[in-house]
Amino acid sequence: MTFAVLLVVLLIAACGGDSEDAPSPADPGQPVSTGGGPSDSLPRPPGTAASAGGRSVEMGVGSYCWRTACVDMIGPVTKGTLTVSAGARVRVAVPAAAGDLDEAQVSASPATGQPMKLDSGEEAWGFAAVGASTDLRAKVDAGEVSFTADLAPGLYIVSVFLVFDAGDVSYGLVLRVE
Repeated sequence: MTFAVLLVVLLIAACGGDSEDAPSPADPGQPVSTGGGPSDSLPRPPGTAASAGGRSVEMGVGSYCWRTACVDMIGPVTKGTLTVSAGARVRVAVPAAAGDLDEAQVSASPATGQPMKLDSGEEAWGFAAVGASTDLRAKVDAGEVSFTADLAPGLYIVSVFLVFDAGDVSYGLVLRVE
């Protein structure tokens, strides 16, 4: 019994036990920056870009398991918007630093609502409703993953899920199809 009480006391002390030091947002709906984050202390997968029609945008880094750490984001994360014609071929560079690519999956969902601005400058979007996502056939060739924007005109959140030897990562972008 004494051991159990001592263990509980040690756990409370190790966890801080005092919630007065915890940051509280001025607006409860807004994220709180604690000065730290996944990129400050955990291994993070390399970034990448998507291109089509001579234009290129950086992609956001969403949820990932990379080397020794897993990070879950609240939804797809984007960094830029790429405008293409319906049926255009979109190319996503495979980061050389990531190692061998084992698998690639691409899906698109209509962009609805407003994204949450992240401290990194990226934007996090809510998950699409069940059945609202469209799988796009991914082709892997010569250091890139490509897909055809076989979508009706509109604004989409595209998620590109890549699996490497070092782990997996979900990259995202906003795709405007005209």
